[in-house]
Amino acid sequence: MARELERLNVEVGQLDALLITHEHADHVAGAGILSRRHGLPIYATAGTWQSLPSKFGAIDPAFRRVIEPGQNFYIGAIDVMPFAIPHDAAQPVGYAFEGRGAKVAVATDLGCLSEKWIEPLAGCDLLTIAPSLLAELQATEGYLPRKLDTAKAASAAVDKITVDEATFARMHAADRMASEKLAEGIAGFTKALETLEAMLSARLKELEG
Repeated sequence: MARELERLNVEVGQLDALLITHEHADHVAGAGILSRRHGLPIYATAGTWQSLPSKFGAIDPAFRRVIEPGQNFYIGAIDVMPFAIPHDAAQPVGYAFEGRGAKVAVATDLGCLSEKWIEPLAGCDLLTIAPSLLAELQATEGYLPRKLDTAKAASAAVDKITVDEATFARMHAADRMASEKLAEGIAGFTKALETLEAMLSARLKELEG
């Protein structure tokens, strides 16, 4: 985790908290160490806390935050909404963040889509989701209460979305379907990673039209 922060040019001192989606090793590695070294609170569901691997280490009760799916909380001025997701873990969640007129959500391990699962994703200015679900997500706008606000996306300088190969590989290393889709060429486009960028950019243009 420390290496990832360094790669992103983010100092540990800039962090306010650590949010855990579920207990799998590729999602919690280094979180315990960062919390102990820098006094960072950790947010996770009760099921996740109970299922953390032993090597995660002990966390001071003062830094343990137990959250409930569907019950929002604040970190500074950011409104955080944890939402339940279907995944092979104890009590996994995704997170939606709202603040300063923007909404961002993270649901990289969302295994399938239904109205229940995508409701928290509606109205996002930026969304991180498994690429294997892009086509399915695009087909759900009939019952989404809000659509992607392209004006906000543009003002936030995310009208052009890019993905680098290293980040993509790390985010979806445990997602065999995503890896296969990448190898085949997502949604029938070319096999290059520019495919994902092209799909998202095309979607933004459609909404603008």
